Amino acid sequence: MDTGEVTRGYFYSMPGWVKVVFYGFAAVALAVFFVGVWRRARRYRAGRSDPSNLPPLRNWVRALLPVATNRTILRGSPVVGAGHLAMFWGFIGLFVATLVVLVDADLLHPLKPEWTFMHGDFYRVFSLLADAAGVLFLAGLAVVVVHRGLVRPARLQAPDRAEPAHFPSRGSMLRDDWLLLALLVAAGIGGFLVEGLRIRATQPDFESVSFLGWQIGGWLDAAGLSASSAEGAFGYLWAAHALVAFSFVAYLPYSKAWHMLAGWYALAAKRERIGTLPATIPSASGGYVHLSDLTRGELALLDACVRCGRCHEVCPAVESGSPLSPRDLILALQAGA
Repeated sequence: MDTGEVTRGYFYSMPGWVKVVFYGFAAVALAVFFVGVWRRARRYRAGRSDPSNLPPLRNWVRALLPVATNRTILRGSPVVGAGHLAMFWGFIGLFVATLVVLVDADLLHPLKPEWTFMHGDFYRVFSLLADAAGVLFLAGLAVVVVHRGLVRPARLQAPDRAEPAHFPSRGSMLRDDWLLLALLVAAGIGGFLVEGLRIRATQPDFESVSFLGWQIGGWLDAAGLSASSAEGAFGYLWAAHALVAFSFVAYLPYSKAWHMLAGWYALAAKRERIGTLPATIPSASGGYVHLSDLTRGELALLDACVRCGRCHEVCPAVESGSPLSPRDLILALQAGA
């Protein structure tokens, strides 16, 4: 086969109007996403201005290592940490793959088709790495789902409160946790099913590098699904997968998934010496009385918390039976922010 034929068309078997609808939904999802980002930024700006809360560039670079290795999670729970690390790097790989497709299909192809690069050996390597990232992502998600749904450690359970009005409701926390996981699982599995249907319909030998998609295509063939039926089903599943992906993009800044950025900031802003005081202290006699007493950076730090309960689990106050809990304090501040 000519190396120029080693590729795949975008919007396979889709009529022209589907492209218009697709980009329309993409625009809506991005608009909702940026509104969420703007709301986060507006909330942070309600705090006190404190230039010392803006970490220097070297801190952001230094924080990349713990972000990339997930070492703080691995240190607390090796199995869950490994699952989170697999999910993190699988997500990064799929995100990069999406950006590569965007550049090739939406930037280079309209400008000058001969500049596109998704063919030949590049396409083979791309397909292999994209499938590997997807498998890594789903493996990590499986660990997280089992840990939350079956193991159910006490520290992850939404706490009962004597004053529930001051905390996020148990229902809202559970909905956020499971809605986010459901979107991620649906996106990961849906992507492979779409790939499997496309491979079953077209059956190009070079797609064997997409090892899981190729395997799914073989299973569909063994189950008796014809190439024409696979092509017919492809459009419906492709549309559902696109809606799930857009829903995740739109939901991201409203969910705990925002901790991907807030956590990076928290690590970059971490003081090197334990016990150092902030540069400025609120002048009010009660110290931190209102949320506006917190600096903008401190308000951003609240969003780094994902209710993992590790601080609650090792807190001496909690161990002594005191109602004071660092996790619950953060939850109360989040609810009031």
